[in-house]
Amino acid sequence: MAADMWRVPSSKVVKSGRFCFVEDKGMLRKASSAGNGNFLFSEVGAGVEPLALVGMYHEVQHFLERYARYAIENRIGSLPDIYMGVAYYIPGKRYKVLDPVGETAVALAKGLADFVPGNAITDVAGAGSTIFEQLRSMFGGKKKKPKHSIASTPLYIKFTYLEEKGMDKIGSGQVTMEAIKLALKRYLPQIS
Repeated sequence: MAADMWRVPSSKVVKSGRFCFVEDKGMLRKASSAGNGNFLFSEVGAGVEPLALVGMYHEVQHFLERYARYAIENRIGSLPDIYMGVAYYIPGKRYKVLDPVGETAVALAKGLADFVPGNAITDVAGAGSTIFEQLRSMFGGKKKKPKHSIASTPLYIKFTYLEEKGMDKIGSGQVTMEAIKLALKRYLPQIS
């Protein structure tokens, strides 16, 4: 697999049944460059969606070298800035069932635990676990994150014209692949 540029779709929430909603996160679609070879942001068409460069670090470096004479070009006059963020690419599930009843129960349990002195409600069995811990085990609480490294996990480098948390401005109007390559080096200590 080689690194490539993709379009990032927007999530959509659709009703599925009487009290159930499903979030469709969409699928990455291969981004095509404009006639001049640049990848574009625009007010209409595919250019409204963010871009993502996905691949192993060495593949990303090769992609940036291969497209060195091209750029990401922003043609949105009122929003000319280009932002970049880097994370490990961990494919997730496309569809997520949004269960307001289950989420409400967990939130309620957290709220109840906050009112008890010591911030823990011990169960009757005396096993030392709290109600919150029992609910987390029943509803599948946070799992330990696997160890990722730049040598074993693909990178997900996102570009957008709207500022988002964890993203930095890397230019306005146009950013060359060479400038992206330099900006990527600043991110490596943060994700390693």
